[in-house]
Amino acid sequence: MKLSAILPMFVLAAPACRSARSPAPVPGAEPAAALAITAMLVEMPSAEADGILSASPAGTPLAPGFAGELEARVRGRADCEVVSHPRLIVRSGFRASISSTSKNEYVRDYGVDASGHPAPIRDFIEDGVWIEATPRILAGGSSIDIDLVVKRSRLERPIREQTVTLPGTGEKATVQLPVCESEQARSRAILAPGQCLLFGMGSTASSPARSRTVLAVVTVDLERDGPPFAAGGSSSGPLPRLAAP
Repeated sequence: MKLSAILPMFVLAAPACRSARSPAPVPGAEPAAALAITAMLVEMPSAEADGILSASPAGTPLAPGFAGELEARVRGRADCEVVSHPRLIVRSGFRASISSTSKNEYVRDYGVDASGHPAPIRDFIEDGVWIEATPRILAGGSSIDIDLVVKRSRLERPIREQTVTLPGTGEKATVQLPVCESEQARSRAILAPGQCLLFGMGSTASSPARSRTVLAVVTVDLERDGPPFAAGGSSSGPLPRLAAP
């Protein structure tokens, strides 16, 4: 015998992509070429992240080395963490995804085991960051057209609990009611090899002083072990650098 199913609540449905994939190529790309996509995810106080995003707005091409500067800025600090730093090789014109997620177990319901005793029914809920990228090499390698989607799902911790009465026995038991808040950002840009894009994925907290933000820095470059392409190209002006703390 089961209680009525108690489902997790979402502000937005959590994304399902978890692994790299390469379906049909995008028309107009150079399919023989390969690109390296590196995503660095950094969690830090929201006030500091807001300052970085103000100086380097989301979707603005950033100078090569921006990710390294950000990593050096947070290294060794107790209030910051490099959550993940995955790297992916993808062919030009193909879609791929990178994720940094965790599976969280919770007690969803109660049933009855073989001996007739109440038994918890456990389930899992996933949270973390998903990045989808579709890059295309242009002009023989002097620039890269990239379409990026960044999604974040954050599980509220500790997981909410509710005491219920088990039918048939009258015993009290505790079930859990996970709540996930999700958000999504998208950008399309033309980058020179080695440039990157910055995204900020906010989070809620009981007070502004405790609010945390995940910054996602996505760097796109030609895969140097792949077919040779000229890495030249020029920009219309100086690229933004990371502001000093």
